[in-house]
Amino acid sequence: MKYSELFKVIKNSGDWIEIGDDVDYKIVVDDNDKIVYLLFKQSDSKRDWQNNFAFTCAMYKNKLMRIHRGYARAYLSCNDDIMLEFISKVKEHPDYTPVISGWSYGGAMSILAAEDFNFRTREQKSNNIDEDVNSGKKAIVFTFGAPKIVGSTKSVKYIKKVIDNRSKQFVNALDIVTICVPLPNYEHIAKVKIGKIKFSNLFKLFNAVEQHTHYDELILYNNIDGFILD
Repeated sequence: MKYSELFKVIKNSGDWIEIGDDVDYKIVVDDNDKIVYLLFKQSDSKRDWQNNFAFTCAMYKNKLMRIHRGYARAYLSCNDDIMLEFISKVKEHPDYTPVISGWSYGGAMSILAAEDFNFRTREQKSNNIDEDVNSGKKAIVFTFGAPKIVGSTKSVKYIKKVIDNRSKQFVNALDIVTICVPLPNYEHIAKVKIGKIKFSNLFKLFNAVEQHTHYDELILYNNIDGFILD
């Protein structure tokens, strides 16, 4: 499967499982490409938007990470159930690659889930969660139009250690969602920037729906498509 195809799967899928603080996810096993997917859906409710706007930083997991408060709250409301199911599927398919992906709000959940997956699968654990990251499994993470959820350089460095280095966060420069949170220190983890903001296209920033909902077309148009396991 290619990046553009993965986005369309997330965008057009049905049968999501709603859990916790209105988090929508699904687990898909692809026997052709030998991948176990954990997918997260975009915002689709009033509660999701309340979490979107709760953008002050919260200390997260032994105070190592500074994370967007709303997304941390949402993920922690259901992380045990989601991870137990995902890790179980990964164990059932030991030669398959774990991939975690989401669009928009779902992209925020994907970053937190990838860190959680690494932590829970570590063979060695210490009081300092920054240690022994290589003893855990590392998922490939793909996000499309995700907001910035990590609120410090130290947090970014840590998350980069716990995810597969093939991970990508596709960011349309004209997608206002990816600019959020517009506060100091908030960063993307594995940013792949698409396009540029110019005076001639500045008005497109205000066409939020169009700029946020066509990542498959943007990826193809900019010749950056590829197979997710490359």
